[in-house]
Formats: sequence, structure tokens, C-alpha cells
Amino acid sequence: MYTAIIIDDEPNAIVSLKLMIQEYLSEKVKILDSATNVKEGAKKIKKLKPELVFLDIEMPNENGFELFKYYENEVNFDVIFTTAHEQYGLKSS
Repeated sequence: MYTAIIIDDEPNAIVSLKLMIQEYLSEKVKILDSATNVKEGAKKIKKLKPELVFLDIEMPNENGFELFKYYENEVNFDVIFTTAHEQYGLKSS
């Protein structure tokens, strides 16, 4: 089972993603926590050490790509980008 954190500035998006994961991936993914901004998410990642991060890109103050500036070469988790903005599809690959 993968442990995961959700980072998204929209609380409804967090709730929706949690519900989808519970419905379809409950045997494969366990959500440890969530955060509504990049800085808070980085703190929770360092504390909880998830294997997977569901990451929104378009957020106030810092976008999702800025999460990686909190980790020099020590990114120990995989990322699934969760965005409604299709222009980020190529940038995230």
C-alpha cells in the first residue's frame, strides 16, 4: 500500500480526490494528510514521508512546481499532478 499526501488549495478538490481514492484505490493508497498550500505540504511531506504526493499546480503564492525547491536532491516520493489546467500536461512530464 502506498502512503500519500494531497496538496491542493481548494478544499472541495481535496475532498473529491479523497472520495475517489477511497472508492477506487482503498486497497492501494492510504491518504496520510492534506495541505492547502505548497509550504504546508512540504512540511507535512518531511514529517510524514509519504511515497506519493497528489499535487495541484495552479495555487496562490507558490505553484505546485515550486514544491521541489524545498528538496535539493532528496525527493523520495512520486508525484501525481492533479490540475484542471491542460497547459501543464507537457511541463509536468
